[in-house]
Amino acid sequence: MITPASKTSAIESRCIHALGNNQWRGFLQWNSAAGNIEPVFDALVFDPIDATDVTVCAKLYPSEDGRSRGMVNEITGWLVTHAMRLPQPERAFVLRVPIAELAAPLPPWIRTLKREKVKDYWAFATVKMPAQSAAIQFNNTDLPLLVDDIRIWPELPRAVVLDEHIANTDRHLNNLLRLGKGNYALIDNGRLAVEGSDRNWQTAHLKADRLYSNLLSQMCWNDRPNKDDQSLALGTGTNQHDVLGAVRDELEDWWRRLIPDVAERNAFRNFVVERAVALDALLKKRYGLLI
Repeated sequence: MITPASKTSAIESRCIHALGNNQWRGFLQWNSAAGNIEPVFDALVFDPIDATDVTVCAKLYPSEDGRSRGMVNEITGWLVTHAMRLPQPERAFVLRVPIAELAAPLPPWIRTLKREKVKDYWAFATVKMPAQSAAIQFNNTDLPLLVDDIRIWPELPRAVVLDEHIANTDRHLNNLLRLGKGNYALIDNGRLAVEGSDRNWQTAHLKADRLYSNLLSQMCWNDRPNKDDQSLALGTGTNQHDVLGAVRDELEDWWRRLIPDVAERNAFRNFVVERAVALDALLKKRYGLLI
């Protein structure tokens, strides 16, 4: 169960707040420029922390038999990124969206919700940053220049470690926001622990010792980083369990709310925790080093 933020809950030491109908201000526009699979839109909401209206970028994930893997993944990824102090949109919310206020054209599954008289649906949202998805700014012939620019991003090794930990297999170039030359922010953690055409993890997908696709490492380094980048990545990996501890309580709370099946919840928790512990070994395995 998700409970919207109230005046009292706004001052709690949470990182992600649930916003209800009282904080909704209005739909702005669909955002299809980055070719998103799930519906993404801009909206105006009230931020209870800063006590002001802000524009957010929100994503709707279809629920499968009551399960919203995309929401679980986004929250997990945003909180771990926050704990690592990597650049990303500075505020995240779980947002109650009035279905009737979404403008046409609607995706088929949302049209079905409307026919079934569903009034509200929960979305994951982050404060909109004044930047575009990286690949949008480059045509296909210039994409190698973009990859070269990402290679000089100082946070690239730690971003690779993040994706290794949470098994984000979908950090393609449009899941980076380009803030300037050699400067990026991370967005979109909606697909974790799945490969290929699979979109939602099942417990069978959750292998703590598996090397999942790590697109940043593969695109920028061909899984062969230079010594400096490799050293920084390995140094980051050795501390990941302690980093995870900083947001563990909030993660547990969201997992309890969003993964009602106890066995599935335990499997996902163990996956995230065990990969944090094993991260140094996973990175060494990826880069062909002795463990």
